[in-house]
Amino acid sequence: MKRLFFVALLAACDCSEPAAPVVEAPPLTPADLFPMHAGDRWANESDGDERSLLVVTAVTSEGVGVFFGDDRTSAERYRVSAQGVELVAPDGTVLAPYLDVPVALAHEWSYELGDTRCVATYATVGETAEVAGTRLEGCVEVRRRCELPEGKPFPNATAQIHEELWCPNVGRVRETVRFRPAPTIEGFPAEKTWTLRYYRVQDAPALALPEPLDCAHFLIAATDVQAACGPALRFVGAADVDGSCRARFTGSGGVLEVRARRFDAAPDATALDALLLEGDERAGFEGELRVIARSDEAAPNEASPEEAAPNEPTPTTAPSGSTPNEERPISPAEAPTPNEVMPNGAASTHGFALVEGPVGVALRANDAVCPEDRARRLEPLLRSLVRR
Repeated sequence: MKRLFFVALLAACDCSEPAAPVVEAPPLTPADLFPMHAGDRWANESDGDERSLLVVTAVTSEGVGVFFGDDRTSAERYRVSAQGVELVAPDGTVLAPYLDVPVALAHEWSYELGDTRCVATYATVGETAEVAGTRLEGCVEVRRRCELPEGKPFPNATAQIHEELWCPNVGRVRETVRFRPAPTIEGFPAEKTWTLRYYRVQDAPALALPEPLDCAHFLIAATDVQAACGPALRFVGAADVDGSCRARFTGSGGVLEVRARRFDAAPDATALDALLLEGDERAGFEGELRVIARSDEAAPNEASPEEAAPNEPTPTTAPSGSTPNEERPISPAEAPTPNEVMPNGAASTHGFALVEGPVGVALRANDAVCPEDRARRLEPLLRSLVRR
């Protein structure tokens, strides 16, 4: 009888361990969808094979992020606050709520920019996306419709419709822009989609380093070089040549060029020299600094008027709110050949190379456009652009 009573007690008792409390993830905020660290950058590609690179060039002490692309004529500024993400003027005045709170299905907000009235809504939540083979979850679709008045910029009143997909810690990964009715301006598309192909964003899921490393994944911008060497340098473009990406910048005194190549293993000194020099027989060495050509032995070869022009942003015909046009890439024919002497006049040309994992990066420049001490300021950035 006692045994039966004991069994009955066991049956009535819940002797299992208490269940662990369920910890819910904090609600998504606009700040999660809009990363904004100095140096963050996004490489986008359109359905017409155009490319666009957007960079956070600075974050001010007031928390304003300055966004600029090589193909834009002016910067855009955003501030993240408890009220969401706000588009602001250079003086900090709020122009519009770009991403509003709360981030919840069907939440809607509206704003005006001059004569243009816009309405936006969180159309879907919990979406997924993929960038460079990396799966992103918890993404949110924003649908935005702006009514452009007659004559600004199109002859007829036009609706500008955006469908945007934003992913936590990454930012916008896709945007489709439609105009209704279709613009009558020749060459201006009625619809265009931009897709994020690669990024370098702090705290975002790390992307695999592609092999080979091409210019679509080596995300150097004109603002990077200008910050180190001065605003007069102009980005000519980038091209994949002889297995490496070569990005070229010009100024009135010559050329600065950056080369990046992924090797099968960490490159040794011989491989780095080949990447840096590429057939320059007269190159000498002075310690760490590799001198490509000295002023007393380099043949005069002044930069062309086109290359010597100061930095002039490329105008864009896209109306406010739409994605700007791409910068013009250089073709392999325009890229420097291995035996080319870089234009330098009487100035010497210097360079250095560095290793980051299996990637070698080389920089060579004329002293007149970027002295060696200033060029060295780019080393941390160059490492970050190829770090896994």
